[in-house]
Amino acid sequence: MLESGRLIEVDVADQDSERHGIYWGRVRAIAHAIDGAFVDCGLDADAFLSARDARALSGARRGASINEQVSEGQALLVQVKRPAQHGKGPRVGTDVALSGIGLIHRPRIGRVELAPELAKSEHAKRQYARAAALFPTGGFSLRPAAMHVSDEELQTEAESLRQRWAALESRAGAATPPAALDPPGDPLLALLQRHFSPDLERIVCADRPALIKARGWLEQALPRWLEQGELEHLPGAFDAMGVSEQLAEALGREVALSNGGFLIIEPTAALTAIDVNGAGRPLDIDLAAVPEIARQLRLRGIGGIVVIDFVDLDARSDRARLGAALRAAFAEDPADIQLYPMSPLGLVELSRQRTGPSLAERQGRVRPEPEEPSDG
Repeated sequence: MLESGRLIEVDVADQDSERHGIYWGRVRAIAHAIDGAFVDCGLDADAFLSARDARALSGARRGASINEQVSEGQALLVQVKRPAQHGKGPRVGTDVALSGIGLIHRPRIGRVELAPELAKSEHAKRQYARAAALFPTGGFSLRPAAMHVSDEELQTEAESLRQRWAALESRAGAATPPAALDPPGDPLLALLQRHFSPDLERIVCADRPALIKARGWLEQALPRWLEQGELEHLPGAFDAMGVSEQLAEALGREVALSNGGFLIIEPTAALTAIDVNGAGRPLDIDLAAVPEIARQLRLRGIGGIVVIDFVDLDARSDRARLGAALRAAFAEDPADIQLYPMSPLGLVELSRQRTGPSLAERQGRVRPEPEEPSDG
């Protein structure tokens, strides 16, 4: 994904073969110490189900322990939330989400929502009202592509997704766990679904088979976009558009800033540390670093705890301006961000939702991260 020629996000589709797959699994063991369960889904390693991720099925109160929700030997219909990595099995949840073009069907959730990209946009209020009117009993999230389709088309897609869910339940009832009920589909089409938004202006394919497949999907799913958007074949696109160079930079330790300053990005086993460096007025240095920090976290797929060492700011008003700039910069990030005020030492802490291996991990550049603590 590029914005004004700058790389902001990278997917490595063939490395996420389990992404979002749906399985009919069986609870093999309850892990009381970490408030979770290990589920046999027929994969190379057992999947992990936390107490929090079990609640969609059990309807349990917030904070209910895993043993209050599932039992050893129980059959469960679950979906992969995070693929297997570092020899550990995938993380799964009971909040199954079936993706369409304009909608995500969450049959176990009795409310309507907006996908993160749409929830952070200027259209959020109007689109939420639309979703609530269309689906008063809940169970659906609107995706950005919903803005390109009519209410009637959304209702048709909703019925198709409901039928898909009914078919999954039927297959589960006829199968003996463990069994794969709905393996991931074509990675290119999944990528187009995941990243399509009303702001998308151009899709470039480096090889012709990808172009043909993308055009076929768009003609069927979003024909109106083809009237205004641009779909083209460009051999060697990654080099021609500067993507290869920016990818190489995204694996480096140092990132240059436009004002002559630079960032040093250091991933560790526990967190990612970012050091802001430069000469001049401290506030100017820090404000220049903010948009690049937001871009680098998204581009590198960095999740978990991030600590940023800004140039010290003494004035309370300067710290307030920096905080506002950070919130604005992270507003475009589809991942959930928890941002904390600057500490007396000039450090800003934040947590970013981890959705899978980082770009560096995919390239084997950093050591494995420790297992996250239970969040039940």
